[in-house]
Amino acid sequence: MRQYLVHILWGGPHGRAVAAIDGDLSTFWHTQWNGANPPPPHHIIIDMNEELNVKGFYFYARQNSANGRSRKVEILVSSDNQNWTNLGTFDMANVITRQEVVLPSLTKFRYVRFNFNEPTNYAGGVHATMAEIGTFYDE
Repeated sequence: MRQYLVHILWGGPHGRAVAAIDGDLSTFWHTQWNGANPPPPHHIIIDMNEELNVKGFYFYARQNSANGRSRKVEILVSSDNQNWTNLGTFDMANVITRQEVVLPSLTKFRYVRFNFNEPTNYAGGVHATMAEIGTFYDE
């Protein structure tokens, strides 16, 4: 199993960013809700520890509530965590099943940034949540 690092923008004990890459659909990353409710944009950055050729991304929304299920995700990639290439903004469905973004060709990068910029989520709130985020490599 590959070991990744995740940039923790914010997360309490039940919303830590690392929950989005722990392989457990019952845990989830959640933007700040305790003490404040900052509006979007929200983001999460994953460091894959090395440059890899990636074919696409997969997402699992929060499984136990529509609260925080984002309508769209913007995906940016980088080799140095400084200079970013925008791969586009993609629609997200209000479902708990796996969703994918398939790239037109293999793309090599080390860092990936997922931006959640929509003013409201599917539940009408300002939060973003994600049960799992990952990449895949098969052609």
